[in-house]
Amino acid sequence: GLAGTQASMGGGTLGRTGGTFGGFSGSQSTGTLARPAPPRPEMPGNRGFLSRHKTVGVVVGENGAQASALMGNLYTALKALEEDIASDERSLKEMNNNLGKIQQEADRLGRQIATEEAVIDAMSSEKGLGAAMKSFDGFMSDVRSSYGTCREKHKDSIDLLKKDFGYNPAFKKGTDKDAFTGAYHTMSKDPSKMR
Repeated sequence: GLAGTQASMGGGTLGRTGGTFGGFSGSQSTGTLARPAPPRPEMPGNRGFLSRHKTVGVVVGENGAQASALMGNLYTALKALEEDIASDERSLKEMNNNLGKIQQEADRLGRQIATEEAVIDAMSSEKGLGAAMKSFDGFMSDVRSSYGTCREKHKDSIDLLKKDFGYNPAFKKGTDKDAFTGAYHTMSKDPSKMR
């Protein structure tokens, strides 16, 4: 520290507030009006922030180095946080795009389901196409039941033509000018398998 309250430099007397710094003399005071500097606070023992071996400059330098290191760490953490935010924003944009595609697919499937439900409703037995299909099924069962009778009568009629008129279904004899002729036809056993 500075010893005493006044120092002599170049023949002049300096007050405590004027001290020397690198050959520069501060405010010079002369005479008895110069006020002595208050004594520096000292912590008991060597455990204070200013120990015997540390000067104010050393403490300020250490604090500055710590502040500089802290600022560097904060700057690095801020850059990492900004990179994380940018990455999260990109991920959010991608998720929004995927969500939009999934929503479009859900809308398309909803429209398809509505169309298929309309077809099923139209085919229900109470209305629309369902009633027509039910009526058609009833008609086909009537055709199956009456087709057997019709087939039997056709066979009986062909037998009658053979016996009474000499009709041969496979070919025309050509012996009689007025002989009965007709197209050869055999009815199918099952009407549902007819072409």
